[in-house]
Amino acid sequence: MTAAPRSTHACCTGCDAPVDIGDSFCRACGTRLSRPRASPATATVGDRRQLTVMFCDLVGSTEMASRLDPEDVQAVLRAYQQLAAEIIRNVDGHVAQYLGDGMLIYLGYPAAHEDDPARAVSAAMEIAGEVPRLGERLRASVPHLRAGDLAVRIGIHTGPVVVGSVGSGLRRETLATGSTVNVAARLAAAADAGTVMVSDATAGRTRGAFELEALGPKALKGLSTPVMAFRPTAPRGIRSRIAAWSDGSGRTIVGRDAILADLARDWSAICAGQRRVTILRGEPGIGKTRLLQALRQHLGAAPHGWISCHGAALQQASALYPIVEAMRASLGLDGDEPAGVARDRLTAALAELGLETPGFVDRLARLLGFDGLALGPDDRAPALDSLARWCVHLARGKPLVIAVEDLHWYDPSSLELLQLIIDAAADVPLYVIGTMRPETTLPWPPARYRIIDVPGLGAADIAAIVREIVGGTDPGAVAALVDRCDGVPLYAEELAQAFVEHVKQDAPGAGIPATLQDSIMARLDRLGPAKRLAQVGALLGRSFGHEMIAAVTGLDEAFLGPALAEIVSRGILHRDGIPPRATYTFRHALLQDAAADSMLRQQYRQNHQHIAATLAGQFPAIATDNPMRLAHHFAEAGAGPEALDWYRRAGSRAQARAEYREAETAFRRAIAIAEAAEHGDAVHGLYGELGRILQLTQGYAAAETVEATVRARQPDEAGNVAFLAEERRLWQATLTRGDHDAAGTRADEVMAMWEADRSDGDLLMFALGARIQVDFFTGALAAMEASYARLAGLVDGIGRRQPPGNTVSSIGVAAMAAWWRGDTPTARARLDAAFDFATASCNPYDLAMALHYQSQLLLCERDAAAAERVGMRLLALAEEQGFAYLAALVQGPIAWGRAYRGVGNGHAAQVRASLQGQIDAGARIAVPTQLNRLAEIELAEGDTEAALATVEQALAFNPQERLYRPASLLLRGRLRTGAAAASDFAEALALAGAMGARGIELPAACALAAWHLDRDDPAAALAILAPVAKRCPTGCNPLDHAEAARLLAAAAASDGVAPITGRP
Repeated sequence: MTAAPRSTHACCTGCDAPVDIGDSFCRACGTRLSRPRASPATATVGDRRQLTVMFCDLVGSTEMASRLDPEDVQAVLRAYQQLAAEIIRNVDGHVAQYLGDGMLIYLGYPAAHEDDPARAVSAAMEIAGEVPRLGERLRASVPHLRAGDLAVRIGIHTGPVVVGSVGSGLRRETLATGSTVNVAARLAAAADAGTVMVSDATAGRTRGAFELEALGPKALKGLSTPVMAFRPTAPRGIRSRIAAWSDGSGRTIVGRDAILADLARDWSAICAGQRRVTILRGEPGIGKTRLLQALRQHLGAAPHGWISCHGAALQQASALYPIVEAMRASLGLDGDEPAGVARDRLTAALAELGLETPGFVDRLARLLGFDGLALGPDDRAPALDSLARWCVHLARGKPLVIAVEDLHWYDPSSLELLQLIIDAAADVPLYVIGTMRPETTLPWPPARYRIIDVPGLGAADIAAIVREIVGGTDPGAVAALVDRCDGVPLYAEELAQAFVEHVKQDAPGAGIPATLQDSIMARLDRLGPAKRLAQVGALLGRSFGHEMIAAVTGLDEAFLGPALAEIVSRGILHRDGIPPRATYTFRHALLQDAAADSMLRQQYRQNHQHIAATLAGQFPAIATDNPMRLAHHFAEAGAGPEALDWYRRAGSRAQARAEYREAETAFRRAIAIAEAAEHGDAVHGLYGELGRILQLTQGYAAAETVEATVRARQPDEAGNVAFLAEERRLWQATLTRGDHDAAGTRADEVMAMWEADRSDGDLLMFALGARIQVDFFTGALAAMEASYARLAGLVDGIGRRQPPGNTVSSIGVAAMAAWWRGDTPTARARLDAAFDFATASCNPYDLAMALHYQSQLLLCERDAAAAERVGMRLLALAEEQGFAYLAALVQGPIAWGRAYRGVGNGHAAQVRASLQGQIDAGARIAVPTQLNRLAEIELAEGDTEAALATVEQALAFNPQERLYRPASLLLRGRLRTGAAAASDFAEALALAGAMGARGIELPAACALAAWHLDRDDPAAALAILAPVAKRCPTGCNPLDHAEAARLLAAAAASDGVAPITGRP
């Protein structure tokens, strides 16, 4: 581990002037300085971070030096530097360099604060104001120093930098590099004398603390684009600052109903005359302030008073700062009024409460700073008591809320005063509601207050926040943003807003928003030396074990244990278990990201390389069980060959375990590395593996699936096993696109290849499966049965080693064919065989395909409830495993089942959208039957016109898919009248009879017979229906057989002949 860099500046022991550690003598007084040993010229470990850089330049110093004695020039410069340095120290800033009459200043290094931009602007304005006053004071002792000689111009910019050691030997400095420093210097050069100029990057992060004058875009030397600049003219008044602090985003609060109900009960107690003290406790950004805003909105116009007190990190040493600011604001004061005006307002306010006695007013006036006199030691307690009495009297008039935000930044006197107020208000309607962070401990008796812990939000609530900002963004992008938020609403808002800005610029990014970087880095900087350990942990992952980080860092347990404990105590890590068996987890993904991103590139890569080597050498179980982890570390280290090898291993392992999404990710990453290195042979093989996965996750005909399969082919190797494997996948894409003629031709070619030597059983299995699919969809049911008879004997042998889904698809299609032939028992038996195969294979895609065919069979049997139930099971599995095509396909059975049972509405629109998505993705197989189901749903929803249009689309969609045409004609006939209906029924009957599709032939014959009966032609009805009913097996749909029997009986009765049963 590398310790944090030390400051390169010190002070002279003789005159306290700033000196560099490389100086032999003080430049101010000549005192000899002790010289440290020379250090090697290697750079120390640095950091990447966001930094607020201030460049302060003394205006006209060259002209002034020409008039002054050199010693006086030195005295003036020293006085100016000491003044500025003291102001910078007060805001915990860092003077990085003294550059003659200029100063380079950092806010955010060595330690970051969440309000560094505001600290920088505050300090800059103070320096700009104090330097002229310093000049006036120096004129008494410096001859020839003129009025107005001393003035500065200051530039401030916030942005990313690298902080590290530069120089060599004894001349080493720790400096920030990057364009941020240059922008700050250019802004300073462009500023007028006595003013401060800040960039929009800085101005936008000051939380409304300053009045800003917009200067417009500034073209700065050396920069390609103008910088929007602002001039801070004054700190904002008290009331304006409080308004800015209290201003909500206007977004709806979500996920906080329970807490808001709790606060509402508090208010009911207040209105009943009781006192309540409630503290909202939670980490930064969790939404404590938003809850206060929601409470205030809830109170609305109800009679009450509201006093807002806000702690400030910079004012923790200022006694009573939050309370004094709040009480001044309650009097309508901004802080710049004459003392007399302020005192008059105080007197008037107290008079309304009957508290305007001279002593009372005097004490409060001094406490609030109206008289310019400090409280004496004997005055402090009476003054605090007076302020407490004031608040209590306010509450006696009407319920009073004192909102005390950020109690973790309150000074001891303010906390003492709040306790006095609480103790004095035991019998008045006073509501003290505060906010604080988890690490805060209040010095009040626990019985005086209660704490409500504000937890993180659930994923659904975070997603609602994100969607409100990003709008109709792709659900995947929303999910990715939600994953990074870890339940923190502020993170959700800032990440979503950053996403929107990146999209506007057509450059989506996943970094930490600039608005969060200071606060997150501040938490890491507070770790001290343990920060380096957190950085290594961040590279290990969101979670890591104690033994692992010990092995990677090689640190002695005497340092490692306490360092990890410090990181845990600071809320960066959560520990589960006891070391050395403990596991550590970053509390937030953004904390992990910030720790990793703050490392320099070389250090980052070296650490990843070391981690990968350590895992491979010392943790073989991880290498075996999680090759993706090693691949990631090698890839981040820039070790291409090793990363490629481990990604390939990870993909193969995931594929073997049916973890298809993980396999897809691994192969994609391997392809990216192989293509970058121009490893042609590796690329072809990897695309083959990827194509196999994409068939399952995206569908056979998806453009990306086809592209991967084509890129896997190597034309110079036509005829070999790998080439034939890709040919099979291309055939599946052809079939899925609905080109059954081409698919049939290729199936015959493959069968001919097998016939040539009959040695490749896999080739036979593929050829038979291909013919089963083609013959089914084209209506050649008898030929399909012949192919299936041959394939059934191969299932338990060769069928077990086929790609996922292939064998089940062949069995499932054969089951469907049996139903179309009117043999429901065989259809169900074959479906049982498909499930048996899927169970034995333990492959989720096999199970998904079995469920798909089961749902389709249930649709044919018109079992609505079962079709919906199976469809929901398939949908859950498809979404869990990432089978996007099946997830879209199953929308039809689910919607049809609900529509048929009259459950819900809008099913037609849902199915049409899903179906259109399949078509757009190139999947045109079985679309006519899906359109038939859609038409039935539209009919159930009462939209006959839409149903008829949908059937017309089904009839025209794919003439090659002849199997479904009789069903489409039958449905269209039912939607038409007269001769047109009869024509459709007759054509459906003829086509079904020619195909041997008894399952559709019988309902078609029933429909045509009913048409004739309606026209009093029983003889024609009998002539049509009787022969069909006799040859249709008992396995046909019982509903159809029952309808046939009814019609035959009616026709026989009308014709005067004996009833016909309709069964053989």
